[in-house]
Amino acid sequence: MSIVIGAHRGDSGFAPENTLAAFRQAVRMGVAFVELDYHVSADDQMVVIHDAVLDRTTDAVGRTGFGAGLRVRDLERRQLQQLDAADWPGRTWHPFRPARIPTLQEALEEIVLRGGCECMIERKPGHADAGPLCELIRTLGVESKVIITSDSTEADAWDFLDECLELVEGVRVAYQLAREFPRDPRQARRGQYIDCQHDLLSSELVAQLRQENGLHVFAWTANESEDIRRLRQMGVEGITTDYPGRALRELFPDRPGLESGLLRQ
Repeated sequence: MSIVIGAHRGDSGFAPENTLAAFRQAVRMGVAFVELDYHVSADDQMVVIHDAVLDRTTDAVGRTGFGAGLRVRDLERRQLQQLDAADWPGRTWHPFRPARIPTLQEALEEIVLRGGCECMIERKPGHADAGPLCELIRTLGVESKVIITSDSTEADAWDFLDECLELVEGVRVAYQLAREFPRDPRQARRGQYIDCQHDLLSSELVAQLRQENGLHVFAWTANESEDIRRLRQMGVEGITTDYPGRALRELFPDRPGLESGLLRQ
């Protein structure tokens, strides 16, 4: 059975997460898909960032006119794009400066339209409606190139995905399954995906999800080689990881280009 690798927030082990730089690196590696997260700004623009608060992955805390504790939804897109998404407080990603917080449209153009890669789009906040996301997907013509998922902590996560299936013909969705937020897999649409916390999975559960519930099984976020091997043996069909180079080497050691230095992880 084939298995695919997805880059979690881009090549986030070696570039600032959810930036165009991280997406480009992941695409160059030849991953099957790039996973990203989006929030909605004060002026209803979809922007690519993981956290609701800007402190961890931008320079908002020390930047004049901003400060600690600001949320994405507190600022308009033009304000968010003044921040540097490579200038983290820990200074880890300074070689990548400057890097803007991209819009979701910019990210999809980079990953799918220019990069020719598929994209898993994760809605973070529950107040983000399905309509604008689905309209963007249709406008860009990427219906067959994206998988939509929604943060499992949101009460309406699975309902949101069902609505997306109704709004966009041919789109795929991935229902999230996490230990702290259990759901009944029978409520997921057959033929779609279920994206599971990797340490939740067992061979028995994978078999049930695939055979009884008719779902494609993906796992997140597996970074260690032993976990990647274990998931493959279980029959998982896709793995999301912070270190896609490491995972590709583990699963496809004979693949051309793996020793080129590009997959250096």
